[in-house]
Amino acid sequence: MKEMPYTHGYAENSRGLGLADMIYAVLNNRKHRANDQLAYHVLDVLLGMRDSSESGEYYVTESDCDRPEPFVEGHAINPMEII
Repeated sequence: MKEMPYTHGYAENSRGLGLADMIYAVLNNRKHRANDQLAYHVLDVLLGMRDSSESGEYYVTESDCDRPEPFVEGHAINPMEII
């Protein structure tokens, strides 16, 4: 197991990091991590794992998505300050 350093201002409790990423992405006109393409791909993978488990056959994932850009290092945003 590799220990990863905290870089985004949420060292104790990670709640709010996803929302902070979404707000930052919207304000900077880019896709956030919880976008529709990624959600569909995750669902496709999970259902494919279930189908593969039930059938005993390999499942070839039909969907694909772009890898989201990383959250800006060192950028901490308080979502309540935006509202």
